[in-house]
Amino acid sequence: MHCPLCDRENADTSSFCIYCGAELHNVEDETDAPEIGPDAPEQQRGISGLTREVRQLQREMRQVLSILSRQDDTAVTRQPVSPGPTVEMRPTPEAPVSEPSLWDRVDWEPIVGGNWLVRIGVVAIVIGTAFFLKLAFDNNWIGEPERVVLGILGGLAFLGASQYWLRRYPVYAQALAGGGIGILYLSIFSAFVLFSLIGLYLAVGLLLLISCISAALALRHDSLALALIGISGALMAPFILSLFAEGADARALNGQSLHLIAYIIAVDLGVLVLSTFKNWRWLTLMALVGSLAAYGVWYAKYGDTVGHLASQGSITIIFLIFVAATTLFHFVWRRAPKAYDFTLMVATASAYFGISYWLLWNDFRDWMGGFTLLLSLFYGGIAYLALLRIREHVNLALMSLAIALIFLTIAVPVELDSSWIAVAWSIQGTVLVWLSFRLRMWKLRASGLCVFAVLAVRVLAFDTTIDDLGDFQVILNSRMLAFASAITALYLAAYLVRRGSHLMQEQQSGGDDESGAVGADILSLPSNLMYSLRELMHSRLLFPGLLVTANFLTVWILSAEVIATVDSDVVDMSREAEPHVKSLSLSLLWGLYASVMLIIGIVRRWQPVRLGGLALLAIPVTKLFVWDTFKLEQGYSIVAYFSLGFILLAGGLLYQRYSEAIKGVLFEEQAGGPV
Repeated sequence: MHCPLCDRENADTSSFCIYCGAELHNVEDETDAPEIGPDAPEQQRGISGLTREVRQLQREMRQVLSILSRQDDTAVTRQPVSPGPTVEMRPTPEAPVSEPSLWDRVDWEPIVGGNWLVRIGVVAIVIGTAFFLKLAFDNNWIGEPERVVLGILGGLAFLGASQYWLRRYPVYAQALAGGGIGILYLSIFSAFVLFSLIGLYLAVGLLLLISCISAALALRHDSLALALIGISGALMAPFILSLFAEGADARALNGQSLHLIAYIIAVDLGVLVLSTFKNWRWLTLMALVGSLAAYGVWYAKYGDTVGHLASQGSITIIFLIFVAATTLFHFVWRRAPKAYDFTLMVATASAYFGISYWLLWNDFRDWMGGFTLLLSLFYGGIAYLALLRIREHVNLALMSLAIALIFLTIAVPVELDSSWIAVAWSIQGTVLVWLSFRLRMWKLRASGLCVFAVLAVRVLAFDTTIDDLGDFQVILNSRMLAFASAITALYLAAYLVRRGSHLMQEQQSGGDDESGAVGADILSLPSNLMYSLRELMHSRLLFPGLLVTANFLTVWILSAEVIATVDSDVVDMSREAEPHVKSLSLSLLWGLYASVMLIIGIVRRWQPVRLGGLALLAIPVTKLFVWDTFKLEQGYSIVAYFSLGFILLAGGLLYQRYSEAIKGVLFEEQAGGPV
């Protein structure tokens, strides 16, 4: 059989051409209809004509489909029309294809040979220059001005070479430019600190100029590597000089306290310029860590000689620079921040807060609450401005507002007594859980749960005990405030988890959220631990876990109130009766609380609440038969038995009355799942 499209021979039994994929049409199909003579009825002749036209259209359609299939490099197949039943063709399952490893996917030779060799070479030349200058210093080969001029010429030579090789070898040119920036920083700093050849204002101006040149070159090359080389070389320059300087030069370097911090601030301003135009998060992170390390070295040397104004003022300026570095890009370009941007914001605020408390706590303890309140207002202002500027991306405003709320919660316990610490942590944990769903970042939810864990330990270990029962007031006391805030926060968090359960399922099935970015993963915990933590944050056990914790704290504080009431002067009784009253009161309290849980679980048809009520009810019942029977006096035992007996009878009646509604006692199932 010949193919109507490519005119090649195929088997008579073939339905499609084995060469071009066109559908084959049997010639016999065109002749199977009998010839219609001129004497045939008009209706029969019309049907025969329609049949021929339909077959012609089918042939033309097959040709069009074949041409289209060849153009798309895919065979367009259609099942031939046949009177017999069609057989459904099931696709054969393909064997899983294992992804190649990182070593196989990346061509390491050009990366190592073409990129990192030149960068390591530039670093080696900078260090070699430092050794050469030291040798020249020791042998007095050249004078002080000549040394500075030599360094400046060397830096400019590197910059010129980078521009010469920019188009042909961009990576090579970037490394050369970074080395030139580092040498220029080194030269100007040595001219100012070591040799006193230029004044303070000229030195700061030149350093700012070099920072601007570095930023301009990084933007011109569009190179994060160049920016990293330039900034890292700038931050290391003073310490390299301090390492190789000796004698009078070292003493001169160590004697310039404010000059060093002014130099660090000048370098950070260059980071600010870069971060405004490019959202290079690694550059901001490295500059932040390097600046804080440089500040730590500076304070270790001069902390005893400089006052609080210089130390706190300098770290405040660095803080403001990096606040701008983490937010200005989004303000200017109206870009939505990612999880790594939020991490930098939190790191900047946390570092400044911790360093400031370390510097000021001993001498300004009474003012630290106001200082924390100012930080809260500052971030609240950023949140307001972000909301006005970029209404389409509210995440930046929400994160700034969250930081403001956290500082506000910290300011309260700093100024007030210890009971307010629980209040502050309760608010903080609730805010973090709310933000985790608002920003779809499960790591914030993990942070909120960690706050709740620390909060639970604190209220149980520190806020439960009351030292002085002389002025004790039932319920209206400081520890009840701490427990009430913690319990309320846990219930609110449980409500948020319940309401956001669909988001948890989407994130678990659809992959990680923004917080799973490459940069965040590199800085995160080991992968196995992070995977387990992520699964826990998306687990269905989160909601009942929060409810169980809240109910446990409720029973705990009510029991503590009962014990304190008996021990205090609120109830007048003999010493012999106190143990019996305590034991009976606790049994009644636990039984009543369990009955309330049973009523709520039955009426609202909440199986977990019913199970919790039954579990709690088992405790006083067991206590009644094992402990109270033998330890309580006869009168107290009678009251205990009758009280718990009536509670059990009432609970059983409720289960009998609503048995059809709840369909069982413990592990019933509804049509849509467990109740």
